[in-house]
Amino acid sequence: MRTPICFTERPTLDGIVSSCWMKENRPDLMTTQRLSIPQKELIDFRGLLPMAYEDGNSWYFLASSMCYGKMISTHSWWRKSWDSQYDYLSDFKGKRRKVAVGEGEFKSYMVPMSIFSIPLIWFYVECTEEQSQEIKRLIEGNIIGIGKKVGQGYGWFNPPLIIEEVTDIDIKKMRPIPMVPGEVGNYHFCSFRPPYWHPSNMDLCSVPNEEHLK
Repeated sequence: MRTPICFTERPTLDGIVSSCWMKENRPDLMTTQRLSIPQKELIDFRGLLPMAYEDGNSWYFLASSMCYGKMISTHSWWRKSWDSQYDYLSDFKGKRRKVAVGEGEFKSYMVPMSIFSIPLIWFYVECTEEQSQEIKRLIEGNIIGIGKKVGQGYGWFNPPLIIEEVTDIDIKKMRPIPMVPGEVGNYHFCSFRPPYWHPSNMDLCSVPNEEHLK
């Protein structure tokens, strides 16, 4: 990695690739992240992303969460505040509004961020050789970094991406998957397929242990 990466939940490869696919094929929807969008209007990425998936009502892609070895962690903050120099961009639709930066929706505050200095990250995915090259093309051609605050310089990676064939990897232990009733495991309420921000794609999931992601 060129720069430290900022994240709260480990990114998954299918989440990254789906964002790249959207940027390339549906840029008109890239800024549409309304939680009220009905599930039937969401894009079904099965067959669109170059990777295998486990089918069913709670389907998910066979792609791992981010893996890494050596890591140094720290904390930082970003400031959410009203900048008066951009008052002219404000549109209150003809109404007079009081901008109170000490309270309410325009209140200024410090937002904590978890920052990780990681030399090398990697992902696992079930796919063909042709699909792996398409994943490489989508990522290198559409993004410069992963995680949060990429626009502020976090999470930038060094292309070209390196692809290696591996065997004997159980990807299901390396990503969130919906809970199977009766199974014992490490469970957490989180997203399990793209778009990862939509509530309909969240459920109680079996999440990987740290040793499975090294």
